[in-house]
Amino acid sequence: MKQSIKTWLESMEIVPSVKWIRRASVVGFIAALLNVAAPIASLGGDEFIPTGWLVFCLFDGLILAIFAVGAWKQSRASCSGLLIYYVFVKSIMIMLGFGNSNPGAIIFSFICAYVFLMGCRGSISFYKLTHPQYPE
Repeated sequence: MKQSIKTWLESMEIVPSVKWIRRASVVGFIAALLNVAAPIASLGGDEFIPTGWLVFCLFDGLILAIFAVGAWKQSRASCSGLLIYYVFVKSIMIMLGFGNSNPGAIIFSFICAYVFLMGCRGSISFYKLTHPQYPE
């Protein structure tokens, strides 16, 4: 099982791996922008959001933007961090009851998680292809 997962993670060619890394970075920037813009846009409406929630959304957007910049630079750690952080935060938000029940938001969350997974896979394949192991 472990070997088959490793084989799957390292099975991409160089061009698709770079494309998935770039896509993950762009989707990371979009997710960061939405995490910052949605709470700020709701400040002008009738329902004000709590200050703590606004600070969390700004902090969350900042973390996603930092990981997206690292993914743009083709960092394995940033691509993995983008996937792990996004899935972790969305899971915690759903467990605490802050999950968005809008079908569009749910679909967007699954698309983001898929693109981040493929970006992580692409970064692992890219690293394996550009840094070959030398025989001993």
